[in-house]
Amino acid sequence: MAVPAPATALLSLAAVGAFLSRQPLKVAFEDTLRRRHVPRTRVAWAIALGYLLAAGLAVAGAAFVAAHPFWGVVAPLAPLGLVTLWYDSRGESRRLTPEIAGAAALAGVACAAGMAAGLGWPPALSLWASALVRVVPAIVTVRERVQRLHGEAPRALGPAASHALALAAAAGLALARLMPPAVGVIALLLALRAAWDLRQRAPAATATRIGIREFVTGLVAAASIGLSWRLGG
Repeated sequence: MAVPAPATALLSLAAVGAFLSRQPLKVAFEDTLRRRHVPRTRVAWAIALGYLLAAGLAVAGAAFVAAHPFWGVVAPLAPLGLVTLWYDSRGESRRLTPEIAGAAALAGVACAAGMAAGLGWPPALSLWASALVRVVPAIVTVRERVQRLHGEAPRALGPAASHALALAAAAGLALARLMPPAVGVIALLLALRAAWDLRQRAPAATATRIGIREFVTGLVAAASIGLSWRLGG
């Protein structure tokens, strides 16, 4: 973790609880909006509320043990989560907007952890940006790869633009001494990897294989970014 502390661990648990609540909430909302009350509806509500209760308790615990308040971060995180839930309730969770909104909300845990540890707004927001530099281009790139699997025409502009923006953000924040330069190096490596995967003669891969590779790559990249903050932040 970039900011190791009890509050960080609790906020991470809250993020996990919020993430796990998404699928049962989707089922519960869909059934409720369609006025379909079946046994799975009650089970979905119970599971979702259980996860949300656990997340709420974790946030409360983080607030209790944190050295500094972090509630200011909740204001932008809540709308992002609501956007994701809105699309989920309409059965449109696979669209780009809810995917990015949900990822951005979870990435905000880094900002909250920074605030809880006593960082000011600029470095705390830079922690958030460090997470977004990794996750947003990954979402856009994976969507492009999966769309190609479904026979759609290649459109490299989206992945290229997302990686270019990530590199520009990392470089700018590094020049302002708000982000370790190593984060920019990681963003560059991820961009080069995406360019290799999206080349015209890239071998075909199944959606499952793409997902596993991205999961492993994401873990390695996130750990590397956290380590770069620990060593040079």
